[in-house]
Amino acid sequence: MEKSIRIRILQQDKKDEIRIGAAFPVPNLETAEKNIIAAYDKKFEGGGGFKSACKDYYQRIAIVDADSLAVKRVIYNS
Repeated sequence: MEKSIRIRILQQDKKDEIRIGAAFPVPNLETAEKNIIAAYDKKFEGGGGFKSACKDYYQRIAIVDADSLAVKRVIYNS
C-alpha cells in the first residue's frame, strides 16, 4: 500500500497574487496532477477549460508540500 502525501495547490495569477489552498492527502503526484487538471477543466469548461484558463488568468499553478510549501511539481508556468 502506498503512503499518501499531503499537498496544497499554489496559484499565482496575472496580477502576481498568490493563493495557497488547504492541505489534502493524495496517493501520488501523477494522480494528483490529473485530478487537479480535471477540476480546472470542469470549473472553466464554459471558457475553454484548463489550458485556456491558465493562459487567461494564471502565471503559475503548482503542487506544493503541505508543510514546507516546497514545490513538488509545476503544473503550469507561463
